[in-house]
Amino acid sequence: MSNSLKEKSINSFVWKTGQSVCNLGMTFVIQLVLARMLAPESFGIIAISTVFMTLANTIIETSFSSSVIQRSSLEQKLTSSIFYANIFLSVLVYGVLFVISPFISDFYAEPLLIPILRVQGLKVVLSGFYSIPQAFLNRKMRFKTLFFCSFIGSIGQAVVGFAMAYAGAGVWALVISNLAYSIIAGIAIIITEPWKPSLYFSYKLVKDALSFSSKVLAIRVIRKIFYNIRVLAIGRVYDTETLGYFNKGFQFPSTAMTVVDGSLTAVAFTSLAKLQDDMKKFVSSLRQFVRIAMFLCTPLMVGMAMVAKPMVTVLLTDKWLDCVPFLQIICISQFFVPLNIKTTAFEALGDSKMSMRLHVSSIALSLVLLFASIPFSALVMAFSGVVSNVVLQIVIAVVTARKMNYTIKEQLADAFCGFIPSVVMAGVIYVLSFVPFGNLLKLLLEIICGVAVFVAVSVITRNKVFYSILNIAKAKLLKR
Repeated sequence: MSNSLKEKSINSFVWKTGQSVCNLGMTFVIQLVLARMLAPESFGIIAISTVFMTLANTIIETSFSSSVIQRSSLEQKLTSSIFYANIFLSVLVYGVLFVISPFISDFYAEPLLIPILRVQGLKVVLSGFYSIPQAFLNRKMRFKTLFFCSFIGSIGQAVVGFAMAYAGAGVWALVISNLAYSIIAGIAIIITEPWKPSLYFSYKLVKDALSFSSKVLAIRVIRKIFYNIRVLAIGRVYDTETLGYFNKGFQFPSTAMTVVDGSLTAVAFTSLAKLQDDMKKFVSSLRQFVRIAMFLCTPLMVGMAMVAKPMVTVLLTDKWLDCVPFLQIICISQFFVPLNIKTTAFEALGDSKMSMRLHVSSIALSLVLLFASIPFSALVMAFSGVVSNVVLQIVIAVVTARKMNYTIKEQLADAFCGFIPSVVMAGVIYVLSFVPFGNLLKLLLEIICGVAVFVAVSVITRNKVFYSILNIAKAKLLKR
């Protein structure tokens, strides 16, 4: 990776992480407040609606934006055509969501799903107007601008969310606050991105853009289904209370992973796309992204699984303790998520067909294991995700080794670069769990000691990735 691109990638990661922290952090805090006020059943309803909203937003945000980011050159006629097509698609998707909401409500026997889906669905229409300008900001690696747009939106989201929660609006506080975020952040993105569409539309150009984007879209939709299929199944097979526990257990690790791994993946796609003509530099850069992602995410997931009980008690109260085993299982499953950056690499190369094949295989396997686990329990259904993720990563590793000359040995070394300090950290936290302190003091002690031990072991073992991240941080601080 060239020095200029490396510097841009580092800056992009910092600002992209900040954007994720603002966006997800505000939603997470609002949900924590509501979790103390509402029963688990209410969060089960929100979990179901969120799955359908996630799929709808993925269609709008991916259908054409990935083509804008990946293409080496763009023309005004093409981008204008894509912009108008995206708006039409957003209205169409919202219309479908509006029509099918009663059927979804009947399927889960939850009447509240109809108005929630129809109000939340307005985010899809809003996204149609700003997803292309947002793609331009991503293409230019203007993640600092995106951070401030997100920050403004998050402030608005927090104000609306807390005001409605205080007024006793219940689950609607989360629904309306999310809508407020989309409105405010979307307006900020449109204002800050200088690109404006022309009065031009070409079906031929749109069709050409879809030849790449359609495959990437299929991949993203499959990926979302893969990660959310258990929510739909548990909500149908069991009840919204059990789903509420599962959803809250899923929320902690998935939020943390989205902040770190999601930021890296977004930056990786843009950075790797610029190196697609130099495979040696491409693989070298990919390995850097994998190592950093795994070194940051491994202790995060291991540590969260170890402190799960006091964390849930302190943040959510004892009424949510049934979500602890779900949280721990999902932490294990999420451990493998950063390795999916290798499928992003195929997309950056323009080989979206290979990435799609990998994800189709993954969801097929996930469905088989999920249906096989239904007769047992919701916990077994959750654990089936661990098994499917392991098998998926084995397949991805083999394909990556064959297509990119990124050997299995190198992939294993990169994947487990933070394993030793994480295991030692876990051992120390386990011992501290027997200390007879209150939950808050115990949680703080386990987190502080866990972080200290992880850093100490990384220093003692002279972990190369640790020192690489440390040098990057020092360079950033010195520049300031």
